[in-house]
Amino acid sequence: MERELRRLAEVMERLTQQFDELHAALLRERLQLKARQPEKVEAEAQAIEALLERLRAEENERKTLVDALGTALKLPPERRAAQDFDLALKGRSGLLAPRDRLKAAAERADYANRENQAILQGLNDAADLLIKTLVDASAVERGGYDRKGGRRGGAGMSLFSRQL
Repeated sequence: MERELRRLAEVMERLTQQFDELHAALLRERLQLKARQPEKVEAEAQAIEALLERLRAEENERKTLVDALGTALKLPPERRAAQDFDLALKGRSGLLAPRDRLKAAAERADYANRENQAILQGLNDAADLLIKTLVDASAVERGGYDRKGGRRGGAGMSLFSRQL
């Protein structure tokens, strides 16, 4: 049991480190988004994806260890949090501190990710507005005169006198 608890604590510490790395990568991505450097944003997005793959693998290992410990302690699946293990082992699980560090690191990364998503949404909205403005501007009929001297429509022509 001690060995499994140690392994779970180690996995939680590795997850914490990986979330810290993810947070740093997200901060780099934000700087590149603000600087409007799409090539660097793309490269950072690929690095983030690699970090997420490592996080997924580590999380799968954590879940496997949690299930094994829960089964060994005869805890139901819905009662297999670090606090539940600590209660079952009368405060000797050693999992509460790693859990708190992991939770804090995950929250930092999540917050940075949500901020980056908001920046991306703002950039996309601005690009959409620019495109719409350009499309609408090209669709406006311009005022003026045709080849025979007749007036063509357009609100802009109301600035000129008809009696030239």
